[in-house]
Amino acid sequence: MGNHNIFIGKETTTFKNIFDMYYKGLCLFAQSYSLEMEQAEDIVQDVFVKICEKNVAFTSKSSLKSYLYQAVKNNITNTFRKQEVHRKFKDWIRNKPEEEKIFFQTMIEEDSYRILFQAIDKLPDRPREVILLSLEGMKNQEIADFLSISLNTVRTHKAKALKLLKNHLGHLNPMIFVLLFILPE
Repeated sequence: MGNHNIFIGKETTTFKNIFDMYYKGLCLFAQSYSLEMEQAEDIVQDVFVKICEKNVAFTSKSSLKSYLYQAVKNNITNTFRKQEVHRKFKDWIRNKPEEEKIFFQTMIEEDSYRILFQAIDKLPDRPREVILLSLEGMKNQEIADFLSISLNTVRTHKAKALKLLKNHLGHLNPMIFVLLFILPE
């Protein structure tokens, strides 16, 4: 961290001296709040980093010591708050597994539809039109009548559209199978 100075009254004390003087005691102080030693060390190191970044000046050794212990205590309080938020969130998820499952299924389903319709939008006009009418529930004969084209032409456009979608959505082949099952004949 370099040789930063901490000003105490008329004295200038190096950062390293302050660190060496208070680090272990502050770690034990933090650990007394039922923290693991590693977590206590992280909290204390964070306090020293902040002091180093701010290049704080203190009027006396007692004000420095008071500042250090209060800063460690504040960091511990913030750590406990964060842990409590995480615990509450985990409890909420644990108590709401069905809601979460439905949420994620809906999110994946909506994303899949978005990707599928983006691919459909890239199809040539007639195959796109045939697929969209099929997705609306129209049967091949109804599409033929609606578009004033032959039943065979509808089948050809549908086959072409499915082939293009399969090529475009190669990484999402299951979507094509779903599409095949939901399209009426």
